[in-house]
Amino acid sequence: MEHLLATSDSQVLQKIMAFFEHDELAYDLTEEQWSLVEERIAKYERGEGKTHSWEDVKRFAQQAMRE
Repeated sequence: MEHLLATSDSQVLQKIMAFFEHDELAYDLTEEQWSLVEERIAKYERGEGKTHSWEDVKRFAQQAMRE
């Protein structure tokens, strides 16, 4: 969850937003986690987030698996 909350990839953020908009009550997140998700969504909507190419995302995933 921490990696997802730290991302600024627009496609990932859109999927996270859609995921949470379906039924907020179905997800067991703390108020702090919800605040962080909402903050990231607002940042994305303001165009302040950094996006990554699919190649970048694959490289990040491969690096994370090595750690």
